[in-house]
Amino acid sequence: MIRTIFSSIVAVAAVWGASATAATTYNVTSAGLYNSGTVRISGNIAGYGAFDSNEYAGAIVLQGTTAAGAPFSVITYCFDLLHPIAVGFGNQAGVNYSFTAAPITNDQIGGPGIGNPLSAGTVQRLSGLAQLGASFVTSNASDLSARSSAIQAAIWTTEYGLSASNFSIAGAQGFYDDYISRSFAGARLVPGLIARNAQGQIIGTTQGQILGSVPEPQSWALMIVGFGLVGVSARRRNRTKAVTA
Repeated sequence: MIRTIFSSIVAVAAVWGASATAATTYNVTSAGLYNSGTVRISGNIAGYGAFDSNEYAGAIVLQGTTAAGAPFSVITYCFDLLHPIAVGFGNQAGVNYSFTAAPITNDQIGGPGIGNPLSAGTVQRLSGLAQLGASFVTSNASDLSARSSAIQAAIWTTEYGLSASNFSIAGAQGFYDDYISRSFAGARLVPGLIARNAQGQIIGTTQGQILGSVPEPQSWALMIVGFGLVGVSARRRNRTKAVTA
């Protein structure tokens, strides 16, 4: 779910300033939700029951330093609907999260190792969706908000077998229908980042993210400028949200 405390498994879409696979610990000091809209996610989650909720869906930016002290910025997409985490809405908000690299094996209900297992094919699809979402952001694709919210919805529905409807952004439903129909059979499998005891989370929950592509530094610099403009607009409206994912 994406609420400004926002939720848990995030599909990480882009890294700059440090290779996400070069270190095992990532200390996140700021987080923000961008290019977002709302979508209704509904269906039944195994081990949880009926789920029917309007969620914020879009690209998430996490920034901080690795255990070695190297700065990093990652674009992420969440894929845990049930665990919340704090993020800024349209701007970077200060947070204190610690992530470690680990394989993605389940849907994170209750935390790593005790959630519903995910097949290798599902993990590959999630990887492909995250990388596709990263490419849209780094290339500043047209209809970016519609594409980003559609990617986020496709990640959630792929993981849980749910459905997505009532997108608030025009064109998002069409993009979603396209993305959810793709096989991503050739997608590169990537490791995930798992967070424990993150500030802003419900006690006992965890969160995770699935790594995506690495953009050129020049592309990232241009992207940050764009995010900055969005952030200024958001701050003027004084908007913050609690997001779940």
